[in-house]
Amino acid sequence: MKRRRFITAAAVAGVAGGIGYALHGSSAAKYEAAVTSIWRHGEPVSNEMPDVLRELVRYATLAPSSHNTQCWTFGLGERSISILPDYARRCPVVDPDDHHLFVSLGCAVENLAQAAPAMGLRCVPAFDTAADDALPCILEPAAHDRTALFQAIPHRQSTRREFDARPLSNAELRLLESTGSGKECRCSC
Repeated sequence: MKRRRFITAAAVAGVAGGIGYALHGSSAAKYEAAVTSIWRHGEPVSNEMPDVLRELVRYATLAPSSHNTQCWTFGLGERSISILPDYARRCPVVDPDDHHLFVSLGCAVENLAQAAPAMGLRCVPAFDTAADDALPCILEPAAHDRTALFQAIPHRQSTRREFDARPLSNAELRLLESTGSGKECRCSC
């Protein structure tokens, strides 16, 4: 390749790379803005029940899900939210019996149950086998309460790091035991 042609090609590549970087930078900024708007604490835009229900669904979607597939759909009632499996997002190779899919639904219900008191509601989940695998959550008026578990919802993290198999220290075991114990349960590690 001649020198002049090389310089021209390098200049074109530099401009194209700069445009690509600018576009990617813009995309990255939009992505970060979207993440920030989702992974946050918030209040419904009004006290109207449809707005409250949408905010509760947002909290429910912050739950961990099987292979991060978000394998659920939501049905909104007047004072209820039903969580249903989205079989189109199932992972049949790694979860042939849908165990992880249904654990994911349980995680979404738990997030909903933790977020409801912050909105002045109490979530009463029920499992109705006749309701097409739906997990209905009836919402009843209750005192406003922003619990520590509610505060933790947007800070949840998952990791794919390699398991190191180191045993936990006694202090870590005591912390887990105290965290997993409450009015209705007792953890023994």
